[in-house]
Amino acid sequence: MNDQKLKLLFTDSGLGGISIMAEVANFLSKEKPVESAELIFFNSTPDKNIGYNKMSSEEDKINVFNSALYSMKEKFNPDYIFIACNTLSVIYDKTRFAKEERTTVIKIVDSGLRLIKDKLSEHKNSNVIILGTPTTIKTNTYKLKLIDEGFDEARIINQPCPELESEIQKNPESDETRNLIHKYLREALKQIENENTKIYSALCCTHYVFAERIFDCVLKDLGIKNYEIINPNKKMVEEIVSKFSGKVTDKTELKCQVVSKVIFYEEEINSISKQIENISPPVSESLKNYKLIENLF
Repeated sequence: MNDQKLKLLFTDSGLGGISIMAEVANFLSKEKPVESAELIFFNSTPDKNIGYNKMSSEEDKINVFNSALYSMKEKFNPDYIFIACNTLSVIYDKTRFAKEERTTVIKIVDSGLRLIKDKLSEHKNSNVIILGTPTTIKTNTYKLKLIDEGFDEARIINQPCPELESEIQKNPESDETRNLIHKYLREALKQIENENTKIYSALCCTHYVFAERIFDCVLKDLGIKNYEIINPNKKMVEEIVSKFSGKVTDKTELKCQVVSKVIFYEEEINSISKQIENISPPVSESLKNYKLIENLF
């Protein structure tokens, strides 16, 4: 890796993780730690109608993502791969790529775990609701790792949220999005016995942060007073930028691109680009002008 030239690749099973790329691009533009930086957003969704959460087996998920990972290395050869997706993070370690390749890979699930551990340690009388896709929740990664760290299992509530990431990608402010968030939070809250506990709602899907305002409103509507929303996206951004802080150049030449083997619908592009345009105009523009590569992986 050249100290003055960076090539950073961000991947997700959809567009949620592009918010993390936008925040990093904003940091690079403002702080200018390197002479040039190329940022690539690689959509690892294999099929518009059959995403990872609809695949019939874990083996299929692992094989598909493994293929995407090798394509990332062969086509772009990045200095870092940032898995800005909880669904992909929880299956990464089972891929052949993880076992055989030496590319530096950083997973959002690790950032999320560090953040949740800090919060649960800070308030002993608290519960955390792990809100995530069916794949993220089914692997039980967050819960098992927190238990291994000594946290009481009763404090950890797993809540799968089928289809929520898709609705948020289309429109985070829609009635459909709000109704699903209301449904899943209500289901999770029924599992908490102590009414006086502090509740942490952990948004363990990168898409969910686009609807953070809705999560906040729904928690209030459900009568929850003592709560805090946990944002692993923000934690991952902090940990990424810390790697490149401390150096300053005259100017950072920034290049951004978005690649995908599946079509993004116009409503998805408009919705997500609007969410990130004030954070990083170059990343927002790269989404609007994304490259469709049918043989991407």
